[in-house]
Amino acid sequence: MNSDTLTPLFNQRDKLVLAREIIDLYYDDRSNTQTVESLSRICFTLARLFETTNDIRTIWDDLFDFFDEKYMVLASGQQWDETREAQIDTLFERLQRDISHQQRRISQCRANATTP
Repeated sequence: MNSDTLTPLFNQRDKLVLAREIIDLYYDDRSNTQTVESLSRICFTLARLFETTNDIRTIWDDLFDFFDEKYMVLASGQQWDETREAQIDTLFERLQRDISHQQRRISQCRANATTP
C-alpha cells in the first residue's frame, strides 16, 4: 500500500487523539487556573499550526474559545457556570466517535490494499 494514501488519514486521526488528550488533561485539573490558561495557549498555538486558512474553524478554535473563556472567568475571581461543562463533554464525545470512525477508515484502506 502506498503510504501517501494513509498519511492524511493518520494525520487526521492523530489530531483528533491530540484534542481528546488535551480534554483529558483538563478533566484531571479543571479548576486550576494555570492549567486552564496553559491549555488555552496550547490550543491557540495548535490552531495557528494546523489551520490552512483563517476562514475555516477547527477543533483547536473551539477548544481555545472554551479554555480562554474559562480562564478569564477564573482569573477574574468570578464563578464559572458549570452548565458550560456540557460543551466540553459534548466535544469529547464527538472526538471519541470521530477517532473510531477514522480508525475504521484506516483499517478499511489497509484491508483493501491487501485484498487481491
